[in-house]
Amino acid sequence: MQVVQSQQELFDAIRKENIPLDIVAIWEKTLPDEIKHICQSPDTLFSAFVKYPDAFPCADEFLILWQTNGDSITSYLRAQKIYVRWHMEDGPLESEFEILGRSYQQLIARLLAHKISRGIDRRVLEDISAFFRFEYLQELTNYVQTSSDWEDDGSATFIASIEAQK
Repeated sequence: MQVVQSQQELFDAIRKENIPLDIVAIWEKTLPDEIKHICQSPDTLFSAFVKYPDAFPCADEFLILWQTNGDSITSYLRAQKIYVRWHMEDGPLESEFEILGRSYQQLIARLLAHKISRGIDRRVLEDISAFFRFEYLQELTNYVQTSSDWEDDGSATFIASIEAQK
């Protein structure tokens, strides 16, 4: 795999991996207000990535999806086929990845579970779910409301169990 060298290459690689994320909306900052603070455009960090790929872990398989607070990057690792969060202050060590999921639905479940736990309006949850093309909103809502282990890997593991039944 080659290191992605441009915004268009990044978009094409994300599409090639069949990640149903509206990456253009993230870059253009036209996503729902309720998630703008979590899924920020990675444009500045991507410029640094293109100039200094050695400062990033697994640069050849690293597909940047979004940044949060300018200090972490949510990405997809093509060869490993996992979604991860990488905190930039940790340096370019692969072992510093936080695994967010092995599928796109697991990644989004982790994001939505926190929103559900905070009791945000159902209509807002549906809007966010629609934006991310999340398939299991009702199941995840029930799980978060009735389980004590929904945080961290709990929600991703729950979605993995649903996906395994398909």
